[in-house]
Amino acid sequence: MASITVRTELERIQAQNIDITNFETTLKGFQDSFKMRVGKARNQYEVAIKTIDTAIANLEKVKEAMRLWTQQLDVADRGLDEVTIRKLTKGNPTMTAHFESLVLEATEPTN
Repeated sequence: MASITVRTELERIQAQNIDITNFETTLKGFQDSFKMRVGKARNQYEVAIKTIDTAIANLEKVKEAMRLWTQQLDVADRGLDEVTIRKLTKGNPTMTAHFESLVLEATEPTN
């Protein structure tokens, strides 16, 4: 009878050890899986940050190009005010004569 009681107690303790081992194995598996997913999430986060930084850098380049474009338009606009027929025909006798004839035609009375 004592032997049966000892054997039953031993089986109960072995079953508990198996339960503890299974629990530890399951917990370890969960921890490993969780760590792996956190690592993947961290990598995706870093890729997203790098992508955002690249987009910002590209937008800064576009912004600078547009600023320079505006400067060129301003220079062209200021230069346009300085353009006159005299400046355009200077050193070009053909064009000077042509414009002078046009001026004469415009001032002649029409019948």
